[in-house]
Parts: sequence; structure tokens; C-alpha cells
Amino acid sequence: MEQGFRYVRIQQGGYGSLYLAQQPDFKDAGFGKPTDEFIDPRAYVQAVPKLFRTVRKICGEEVELLHDTHERVQPQDMINMCKKLEEFDPFWIEDPVSPENMGLFKQLRANTTVPFAMGELFNNLNEFIQPMADRSFDYIRCHVRRSGHHARDESDQARGIFM
Repeated sequence: MEQGFRYVRIQQGGYGSLYLAQQPDFKDAGFGKPTDEFIDPRAYVQAVPKLFRTVRKICGEEVELLHDTHERVQPQDMINMCKKLEEFDPFWIEDPVSPENMGLFKQLRANTTVPFAMGELFNNLNEFIQPMADRSFDYIRCHVRRSGHHARDESDQARGIFM
């Protein structure tokens, strides 16, 4: 805050798989037993509102809080978690569902006022068309490398220049 940051993504527990880290953060965060290979979604859903409460207590309303769920939990658990997060006024919750479950946004929207961000996991710009028309989520998150642009010609492509 002293450096002027107004938007802060708060996370805990890492991505939730032993395939992504030798000693994944989710075990240290208490989201799984020592023998677990994946995150315990119930522990995660209970911990995230506590995280928001703690950060709000420290930072007040001076910063916008963002959180990426990495499509970790089932829609009903996501709804319950987001209802608890409403009081902390998150700027967005990212990737509440996986791209193949976009139809579940209607259920999410009907049950919580929390804003959602989506798109980082999309592979094609066309994947945004229907969700944008349906107003399924509030913020588009995308990787520039997946923006749909192609190299001008083979010589540019050979040199690694993409437009």
C-alpha cells in the first residue's frame, strides 16, 4: 500500500498438486494431510474467507482484493465460499469453474454477487464470445500468447516474431 499498489491478489496453499511442486504449499497451509496428493477442497473453502478477513483487517478498504481459485472446488462449494466472501467485497474471484464447465456460471450468478474473472485457461478468442454475450463473468483474463494473432510470414515465424 505504501508503494501505491491498489489491487492485490491474495493466495494461500499453492496450486494443489504434488505434480507442480516437491513440497506443495497446500500442505503447509493445512489443506491436506501429509500423505495427500491433492488439496482438500473442504479445508480450502473454509480457509479462504479467513484469509480475506485477515487481509481486510490489516489493509482495510484501501486495496482491492483478488483471488484465483484455480477451479479447485465443485460449484456448490464455490457458491457457499463466495457467499461468505461477499462481506469482504472482493474485486474478483478468478477461475471459479473450469473452461469445460462454463454452463455452471448461470448457477453461480444466481447465488452470489461476487464478481468473477475468467479466460486465462481459454485457448481461443472464440471461447469468450458466448460468455461475454451471457455476461457470465465480469473480467476477462487472458494470456497475450493466446490472443489469436499469428506470425505475418514464415520468415517472421522462424525469427520468433509474432504479430
